[in-house]
Amino acid sequence: HLKKIATNLYCRGFLDGLYSDVAVHALGATFNLHKIVLLQNDYFASMLQGGWAEREAHDLFLRFDDSNITAEGLAVVFARVYGQLDVHLTPKNVCGVLAASSFFNDKELGEMCAEFIIATLDSKNVADYMMFADERYYGSRSEAILDACFSFLCQHGLSTQSEDDESKPASLWARSLRDALVRLPIHWVERILSSDCFFAPTEFDRFCLIRDVIVHRRRNLIRLIEQAQYLDNPIPSSDDDDGDSLRNHSNTDGKKTTDTEFSTLSEEEQAYKTMLSHATIYSHMHFDQLLTIRDLEIIPERILQRAFWSQQELRMLVESAGELTSELGIRNSATGVPTDDTDKIDGKRLSDMQKGPIYTHRSARFPPYRFGVEFSDLKRLHGGGRCYSSIMQYAGSYWVIYLQKIVLDQPKLGVYLQRWQPEEGSCAPPSSLTALAGATTPISTTSSSVTNAESKLYSDRRIEVRTWFKLYCFFANRKCYVLESKPDVFKNTQSWGWRSNKLYKDAFLVDMPKKSDTLRCCVVMGHI
Repeated sequence: HLKKIATNLYCRGFLDGLYSDVAVHALGATFNLHKIVLLQNDYFASMLQGGWAEREAHDLFLRFDDSNITAEGLAVVFARVYGQLDVHLTPKNVCGVLAASSFFNDKELGEMCAEFIIATLDSKNVADYMMFADERYYGSRSEAILDACFSFLCQHGLSTQSEDDESKPASLWARSLRDALVRLPIHWVERILSSDCFFAPTEFDRFCLIRDVIVHRRRNLIRLIEQAQYLDNPIPSSDDDDGDSLRNHSNTDGKKTTDTEFSTLSEEEQAYKTMLSHATIYSHMHFDQLLTIRDLEIIPERILQRAFWSQQELRMLVESAGELTSELGIRNSATGVPTDDTDKIDGKRLSDMQKGPIYTHRSARFPPYRFGVEFSDLKRLHGGGRCYSSIMQYAGSYWVIYLQKIVLDQPKLGVYLQRWQPEEGSCAPPSSLTALAGATTPISTTSSSVTNAESKLYSDRRIEVRTWFKLYCFFANRKCYVLESKPDVFKNTQSWGWRSNKLYKDAFLVDMPKKSDTLRCCVVMGHI
C-alpha cells in the first residue's frame, strides 16, 4: 500500500503535476509541484514556513550563482522529494546533479554523486572532475573528489599502461594522462609533479614529463590568446612558432596583448621556472643527465651546479666515514623526516598529507632520494618466495623493494626496503631469485633514463647505515597506503618494512571489473 502511494505521488504528482499549487521556475524549466511535499526539503521548508513572500506565492523563481547546476540536476533533486530514490547517474549529468544536491542540501544524493565520480575516474575525465571540484566547494564531496583525482594522477602520471583498458596502446594512455596535466590549473600541476607520492621511476623521468607538460601548456595558452585576439581583430598571423620551445615567448606578431593576457602568461611562466628548478631533485641524477639538461638552457645553471655539489659532498661524507660509523650528521628538517614508525596501516588521503609548501625539499642541503617501482604480477607471490624490484643505488649502497606473502594465522602481504649486498662483480640478484626479480615492470619515458644500478659510482664501506624512508603503495583498487619509518639501522642485506592482512586484501581480494594485478610504490629515503 505504501509503495502504491509513493508511486502515485511520483507519477501523478511530480511527472503529471496533478493538483499542483506551486510552479517552480528555474534555468528555463518549469516544475509544477506541491507545497506540502516540498516541505520535506530543508531549503523549501525554510522558504515556505518562514515569513517570506514566497509563502503565499504560486510561482517561485529560482536563480543560482552556481553555473554547474542544471535543469536535469534540479529534476533529480525534486524527484527524490517525491520519493523517487532510483537515480540514473551518467558522466554527463553527475556534476549538475551534485551541484543541485548541494544547493538543496540533499547530502545522500551528493554522496552518491561523489562515489560515482570516484568510481568512474579515468584518464579522459580526471581533469574535468578535478577542475569541477576545485572551482567550487561542495563540502566533503569536493574534498573526496579532489583527493581521488590527486591520487589517480600520482598513481598513473608516469605509467605507460592503462588500467581501465588493457588494449589501449601505451603511448595513447601516457598521452591522455599528460593532456590531463596540461589542462589542470597550474597550482595543481605544481603540487602533483613535485610530490613525493607522484609515481616516477627516476628523477630524470620526472623532469622529462615536466618539460613535456610545460611545452604543451605553453602551446595551448598561446593558441587560446591568439584565438581571442583574432576574434577582436581578425588579422592573419605570420608567426610560425609552434610552442615547442621552452624558452620565454614574446608577442612579436604586432598584435596587442591585453593586461589580463599578459598577467596570465607571466604567472604561468613564473610557475614554469619554479617547477623546472625545484620540482625535480637533480642531485641524484647521473652527470651525463645533468649535462643533457644544461644543454637545453631552460634551467639556471646554478641550480644544476648546486645539485652536483650536493651530490659530491654526500659522496665525500660517505667515503670518508669509518666502517663503524652509522650516521653522517645529516639533519634536514625541511624534508619531512619521520619521527616515528607507522603502527596503524590504513588508507590515507594523499591530498591532506600534501598540504603546505609545494616544494618541500627546496632548501635541503642533501635532498632525499626518490624512485618508483611497479610490481606487475602479484599472483606469483602465491607460489612462495619474494618479488623484487629493480636495484637502485643511493649514497654508495644498493637498495631494493620486495614483496612477500606471509601465511600465519591469516595471510599477510609484506612490503620491505632492503639494503642489498650484490654478489661479487655483479649488482644483480642471486640466481635463485632471478625469476622473481623480474616481477617488476621498468617504466621509462625516455631512452636516456637509466637506473642507478647500471653504473657503480662509489661504494659505502660502512657496516651499518642509519636511514629513514617512506613508501607510498598504490593498489589496483586505487587505495594508497602511506608507510613511514623513522631512521633505522640497515646492515648489508637487512630489511625493514610492514606486513599486514589489509595489504593482502587490497592486493588479492578486491573484486573490481578489469582489475589490474599490480602494485606501484613510490619510495622516499635519506641518510642521517
